[in-house]
Amino acid sequence: MLVLILIFALMTGFSIRETMSGKSNIVFVLTDDQDLILGGQIPIVKTNKLIGDHGMLFNSMYVASPLCCPSRSSILTGKYVSSHKAYNNSIVGGCSSPEWQKTQEIDAFPVYMKNQSYTTFFAGKYLNQYGFPATGGVQHIPPGWDWWNGLVGNSRYYNYHLSVNGTKEAHGSDPDKDYLTDLIDKHWLIEQALNPMPNDTVTTIDDIFRNRWRTLLSVDDMVENVVNILTEKDLINNTFIFFTSDNGYHLGQFSLPNDKRQLYEFDNRVPFMVRGPGIKPGSTYNSPVSSIDLAPTFLEIAESTIPTTMQGESLLKLLTTQNYNRSSPILLEHYGEHKDEIQGCPQYKNQGMANCDDHCVCEDSHNNTFRCWVTWGEPNVDKQKLCYVMEDNATFVELYDLVKDENELNNIIDYIDKPGYEKNREMIKDMKNCKKCQHVLKFMEDCRGDNCEKIINLLR
Repeated sequence: MLVLILIFALMTGFSIRETMSGKSNIVFVLTDDQDLILGGQIPIVKTNKLIGDHGMLFNSMYVASPLCCPSRSSILTGKYVSSHKAYNNSIVGGCSSPEWQKTQEIDAFPVYMKNQSYTTFFAGKYLNQYGFPATGGVQHIPPGWDWWNGLVGNSRYYNYHLSVNGTKEAHGSDPDKDYLTDLIDKHWLIEQALNPMPNDTVTTIDDIFRNRWRTLLSVDDMVENVVNILTEKDLINNTFIFFTSDNGYHLGQFSLPNDKRQLYEFDNRVPFMVRGPGIKPGSTYNSPVSSIDLAPTFLEIAESTIPTTMQGESLLKLLTTQNYNRSSPILLEHYGEHKDEIQGCPQYKNQGMANCDDHCVCEDSHNNTFRCWVTWGEPNVDKQKLCYVMEDNATFVELYDLVKDENELNNIIDYIDKPGYEKNREMIKDMKNCKKCQHVLKFMEDCRGDNCEKIINLLR
């Protein structure tokens, strides 16, 4: 089921007097698990019209991690996962842990917004372990928020809030069953999936697909209500509205049943659209941007100094002038989880597996740990994704030409010596042989802004 996070972030208030300061209001709507590749934008017709058509639509927005808590932590801090260290959805893994609260949450964008005299409001799902004090006592409320309606993890309303209840009828009757089931040249966790998928798995996937679209219809209504209220209050022309998701989702691709946590486009590339002052209606941007760019963008809108700890780049210049060329690579990360014993799958005892279904098809493992970066040249001409997946003591490498092969069916890492792959061949060879991989990946943890361009030179 699609989960909604709605952040009425950083509203300076519903009064003309307060908005005369010259600063703009910001509304941030964040969904959970909304895919882009499988048609996740199709049901949100009104959202596409009211935000996308009135502003800028981004075709290549990448999340920092294809998992809820790490991704949202990156959105809040403007940092890559390896920097803020919320590696997974557990407290032990850094999700809303005491250490994260002490070292990262105090440096998140709401704190800076409040310092700029913004009134901040939050409603919905925050971080997966929010509301569980490690030592008991009073529920933790994150700093920087004036108004707080955060749902406690595992609450009965955790997946249903703000009238987003999934009761509406979806458009159409059945999802497209043309799954991408190519399993050639993928890392071992993909190859363990059952192909073809069992009939009951397909039925479950179909039901999930319908319910996700039903929920998105309610999200669509809610966005319309927000825009209508802003219009009635005469605030719409001084308000930026951001709409995106914290990660994607897969339903059957590569025979994986339903989850995320994979390195592919369907789990890492998400919808993103923005409207607001100075943004040309109907504009589009095709080159990649990252979810870590959101926090510095909010801060620049608020005329706040962007802290040097943030690794993202503000998109405000891009939004308002379209005179922008981000050239630094984008990093994607996931740190695999595992359980000692999988109920119903005794063959996986102490094998480091996790998220296994009734047929013992597993969606995560201790060595489903990867780092990828997306690089590009000319828009719609040159765009590649290179990934290193940890396989115990080895490393499996996947390379995709995202212009010619958006669905990532063909891992071209073993074909770079053939005609047609002349461009950057030497660089790709270095990547394949991993001569400099560890140094480069370590560098990527700490790079910020234009300094990330150095990674290209290191590989040449």
